[in-house]
Amino acid sequence: HAAPSPVRAMFAYGTLRGDYSEDGDRWGVIKSTKAAWEPAVARGFKLYQEEGLFYPFAVYTGDESDVLQGTLLTWPGGADDADRAMGMIDRIEGFDETSPETGLYRRAVVQAEAKSGAEAAYVYHQVH
Repeated sequence: HAAPSPVRAMFAYGTLRGDYSEDGDRWGVIKSTKAAWEPAVARGFKLYQEEGLFYPFAVYTGDESDVLQGTLLTWPGGADDADRAMGMIDRIEGFDETSPETGLYRRAVVQAEAKSGAEAAYVYHQVH
């Protein structure tokens, strides 16, 4: 059993965004894990959309002038809700913590900037 992560927030820019639909994200993660969300940005990433794909993807650029718009997801209910949500999101994104370099997405920590302040959050991105 892996140790719980100290990062318990998620920056979502695609189908996991809190404002993806009236019900929240496409996957029901927000509702089922009682997440809170607010608009936020992450710097150093660019958003791409490939023809034929229903989801966008981010690529790390390291350039602070590249700003990714999205939502910051947090879990006011505490660590158990957050850890359960992170497990769901890892499965949705095809991310395996034990083999982080093998999936479609990599997971990085960003400073997500929201009205409530900046918070360390995971972001899933592709390597191109």
